[in-house]
Amino acid sequence: MQPTPRQRIEKDSSGEIRIKLWPVLPAYRLIGPRSLERLPQSLSVLTLVLGILLCATWAVVRFTTEQLLYHEATSAAQNWAGFLANAVKDLRQIAAGEQPSTQRWRSLS
Repeated sequence: MQPTPRQRIEKDSSGEIRIKLWPVLPAYRLIGPRSLERLPQSLSVLTLVLGILLCATWAVVRFTTEQLLYHEATSAAQNWAGFLANAVKDLRQIAAGEQPSTQRWRSLS
């Protein structure tokens, strides 16, 4: 006869083999009564830690996104300014308020 997981086989002092049941312990005895008393505090600490991690993750993502957008916009503006400076030879005169030549006016339009 095979014992079930809750059973154990023992020999008593007379040499007789007996099958005894392991005692079934309530859950609070397995983890301890103080553990149940500290459960609300543990959940509060866990909630606080998860909240801090969530806020930190959000802040890092926001900061990184802003930096990437700023550098992308700056790079695009510098490329466009370089293109205009090379493509339009009378850019200084146009910036000073003079009318662009007819050929430049067509290329800018």
